[in-house]
Amino acid sequence: MFSPGMKAAMSSAGEANCAMIGGSLSAARQLDGSVIAMCALPNGKRCNEQSLAAGSCGSY
Repeated sequence: MFSPGMKAAMSSAGEANCAMIGGSLSAARQLDGSVIAMCALPNGKRCNEQSLAAGSCGSY
């Protein structure tokens, strides 16, 4: 699913929100081949930038 060279951009606010909750930026390849930025949460779950900003990622 992931490859070492895979990168995706998250806005600076999204990246800051991810870091603030103890997460780390990661990339995920979608079925259509596109790559999106994800926040890898401390509990092992991953959340996209929009869901993280909306507060719909659940508990961390």
